Amino acid sequence: MDSITCSVGGKTFNLNADGSVTDSSQSNVGRWKSAVTTPASNALTLSLTTAADVTLTAKYTFNTNNQLLVSLKNDDGSFTPLQVLNGRLVVHNNQDMGYQLVDESGDDLAGAITVHGDLRLDDNNDLTIRLAGGGVAVIDLDQVSTGLNNGTGTGDDVMTLSATSFDFDGNLMMPADISLPGSFKPAANNLVFELNGNTGVNLTFSGTFKGTSVGFEYHQGSGTSTLVFTASGSYRWDSGKAAFTVFLGNSANGFTAQGSLSVEDAFDGGKGTLNGTLTFSAGGGTFNIGLTLNVQQKWDANNCIVFNIEFQDVNGHVSYDLGVEGTAKFLNGTLTFDLKFSSTGALTIDLGYTGPNISIAVNLTFNQGVPNVGVTLSVTISWQNGQRIKSPVQVTPAT
Repeated sequence: MDSITCSVGGKTFNLNADGSVTDSSQSNVGRWKSAVTTPASNALTLSLTTAADVTLTAKYTFNTNNQLLVSLKNDDGSFTPLQVLNGRLVVHNNQDMGYQLVDESGDDLAGAITVHGDLRLDDNNDLTIRLAGGGVAVIDLDQVSTGLNNGTGTGDDVMTLSATSFDFDGNLMMPADISLPGSFKPAANNLVFELNGNTGVNLTFSGTFKGTSVGFEYHQGSGTSTLVFTASGSYRWDSGKAAFTVFLGNSANGFTAQGSLSVEDAFDGGKGTLNGTLTFSAGGGTFNIGLTLNVQQKWDANNCIVFNIEFQDVNGHVSYDLGVEGTAKFLNGTLTFDLKFSSTGALTIDLGYTGPNISIAVNLTFNQGVPNVGVTLSVTISWQNGQRIKSPVQVTPAT
């Protein structure tokens, strides 16, 4: 359909795809556009040449072809039948869904509509819009991805929602990559994507997040193929808070999370996998996300034990310091590290060195050779003024 029909003051008007308004005689009598109101509402404004501007409440939905259907409130309180429009999906103001009307060649026309509402990735990985003023509209998504924001709007990241509209009885396909700038952050019961730097204006998620060496993953549903998208991120121990600072996406702003860790894969030569949970407290709520990290134990310039996150991405090998602290111990041929993960909790890790590597590991950590059987060496590694330090080596003789 190329126009929307409504009744105002007992007269019938057509709101055309080119933004014009015509009366029953097809005379041009004005223009129409999405209404700009505070708070935002779903409505259209008619600017008529013979009368004051009129704002009409609108009801929106999308059909299975991702076409926008519109129903307008007549001046008698009734609503017009839903009328389908040919167009393509866009984003308005870097945060609202929009619909750009097009002609049969796919070229943009002057008519465009903003669909105001709260955005959510639903159980089917589609975009649900809880519309301002009531009602729900759903856009069938083809793909969801995230990446670095290169300067559009406000936020360190961008969520890209790919969808296709099938117009003019399926004869015209209009693919769209809907780019929403913003930043990931913890909210009351899950992570959210705050849109365009506006507090409380979020893309929310019905699925679950999991922390990984790469950053974090978003999963939906059950079975073997639950991964929807992967986002970058990193983790670092904060000795002052005795908690982890979690950097979500590409943001330099970290969020505090309490950790609980165990060994998923046994360490071999200092390399292994840690498994556990991160607990966020935000917006009056608390929630957990799972965590799995591939780590490599190394030594820094002061021969302090270091745990690095290790992974491969599209740019090659990535390694960064997890920044942990704890107590290293050597007893009866085994080098262990009591890794702190909270103010009261610690995880004992057998670092998995054997044979000649034991001598190297002990010399690097304790600056002395392998002791006699039963003698315990220990050294506490902590942080002072932002620098990793070692306490003096403690030697406990066999009893």
